[in-house]
Amino acid sequence: MFSRLLKWARDHHPILKWLLFGWLAALVAANIFILPHHPHFALEKFPGFWAIFGAGCGLAFVVILKKIIFLMISRPEDFYESK
Repeated sequence: MFSRLLKWARDHHPILKWLLFGWLAALVAANIFILPHHPHFALEKFPGFWAIFGAGCGLAFVVILKKIIFLMISRPEDFYESK
């Protein structure tokens, strides 16, 4: 049953991607009308702040970890050749 669900998801991934983007855009748009009750920071009162903040932190996380992980897993070009 799970394999059929995965096959269906693979076959319909462009539709699912656009549905996800639409849902995220709807949540950001809803933030225009549903503001936080009491913003703790000055930037919190702007619509979509947490969406932009989360995307920026996620991007920074990926870039920083790519540089760290690359140093840990990189090997010289001839590392796997027999000696």
